[in-house]
Amino acid sequence: MLPKGVAGSQYTALLEATGGYPPYSWSAEGLPSQLTLSESGTISGNSALAGESRFQVTVSDNHIPPDTATAELILMTCPLGDANEDGLINKADVYKFDQDISWNR
Repeated sequence: MLPKGVAGSQYTALLEATGGYPPYSWSAEGLPSQLTLSESGTISGNSALAGESRFQVTVSDNHIPPDTATAELILMTCPLGDANEDGLINKADVYKFDQDISWNR
């Protein structure tokens, strides 16, 4: 599962693979245009739009011929100000924010 993003904010997530023969190389199809996937498995960029993005990620190992695995990943990007990450901006976010501030005092 990918960590949630926040619209208008920088996003970074590191993908991991197990098994096979490292090092691994990564590629993606359908990744939102504002994000990139490095060959070493780091998704990064600006999560510009709120909502759900689905895309395919393929990892290949260093075996000859390479073994590959493909998976569909889902990235949820919450609107800026959505403190409780429910996809809405409402009074519940103010309450969550207030609770977080009180907790840290």
